[in-house]
Amino acid sequence: MTRPAPSTVVITCTLLGLTVLSLGCDQESAESGGGPAPRAGAATSPAVPVKARSGDLILSIGDSLGVTGTYPYPQRLLDKLSESGDYELANIAEPGTTSADWLPGEPLFEDRLRPQLEGERRPLILVTLGGNDLEAALGGANGPNALSIAAANQAYAVLERTRRRIGENLAELYGAIRQANPKAVIVYVTYPDYAGSTYWQEAAGALGVIGLQQGLVALRETAAATGPDLLIDLLDPTAEANVDRLLSDGEHLSEAGHAYYAKAIAEQIAP
Repeated sequence: MTRPAPSTVVITCTLLGLTVLSLGCDQESAESGGGPAPRAGAATSPAVPVKARSGDLILSIGDSLGVTGTYPYPQRLLDKLSESGDYELANIAEPGTTSADWLPGEPLFEDRLRPQLEGERRPLILVTLGGNDLEAALGGANGPNALSIAAANQAYAVLERTRRRIGENLAELYGAIRQANPKAVIVYVTYPDYAGSTYWQEAAGALGVIGLQQGLVALRETAAATGPDLLIDLLDPTAEANVDRLLSDGEHLSEAGHAYYAKAIAEQIAP
């Protein structure tokens, strides 16, 4: 994707009312509720490096990103880690779910996640959530065509509410996980650069793509601020890696995308 010049992005963001969501628009992190975005390709830097260790349970939760395809990236990651240690995988992600679906008290947490937290192995939890929340805010199945200059104030309000709700849900989820198992290690993995794909450029148009891009950036910043032990940023790197090759459609990873994710995650957490 040929990115708009920075000045163009700033002007358009202002028109859309998406100032706090924009990389090109200045805003204090205290107002946006999230810290500065991680640098391209980087994970957040915890005081103690987050590494997998032999004996861990690799536990994948979230939406469809990690469960579609014939060889999803959590399984590929397990295979990579198992070359030098003893690991197990529980990929319990559920397609179509939102951040609220995984809150304590909900069936996915109580019936699917909590039992995995009660085992003897240390759970190293891969989390990718918020994408379906964002999709709904940007127009649901029809994508971000709902964003327009005429609806700028409404679009901004919806995205801001969505961003805050995702942050609150992730923080509550992490707290419940740590209460259930204080040894748990939480790793948030970002979504790829959907906005750079041909699919969304054709489906959403220029304004929609900018709205989607800023929404993904806001989601990354919000996820980083909610307290995972590690955030692995694959938003910027996939923008530089021919994202079309990594996607099978507008939302899901191709086999090449799953391989890319597994390799990138392993590079961050492999012992």
